[in-house]
Amino acid sequence: MFRRTKAGAYLFLATMMLASCGRGTEPAPYKKPVMDVTDQRIDHLSFPSGAIEAETDDQTTMAGTDAMALIAQGKRLYQRRCSSCHSLDRDRIGPRHRDVYGREAGTVEGFRYSSALRDLDLVWDDATLDAWLENPASVAPGNAMGFRVSKAEERRALIAYLKSVRDE
Repeated sequence: MFRRTKAGAYLFLATMMLASCGRGTEPAPYKKPVMDVTDQRIDHLSFPSGAIEAETDDQTTMAGTDAMALIAQGKRLYQRRCSSCHSLDRDRIGPRHRDVYGREAGTVEGFRYSSALRDLDLVWDDATLDAWLENPASVAPGNAMGFRVSKAEERRALIAYLKSVRDE
């Protein structure tokens, strides 16, 4: 139908240029979405019975919100980075993690630990878990875990999540 000639190429380019006339050369500027959040502070709650009254503290509420966000971040990190070897409730390549916070290292019944972890005398808390996640070999030389979490914020989130999955 069309011949491939110089004139045809020029005609094609001219048609394309005309077709794009009226369109700006720059994309529309990005507009950041705006959330309309009304800051309403509730200082006093009255319940129908009148027997219960509560005062809220902005810092406590904010701390609770921040803690929940940190736990949610930790859960996502755990699912994405830890669950290939670990589970909360069953042993896999690594031991189960429910109740790991506060547990003595190398003591999950039925799991075959390396001698480095069996002989380790420590309890998993914020400091020991942080050191372990940052560099397992520095905590227990000769252990079998080759995974590290280099970012302190991610370690903090994982530890918050592990604390939250304890059976009480």
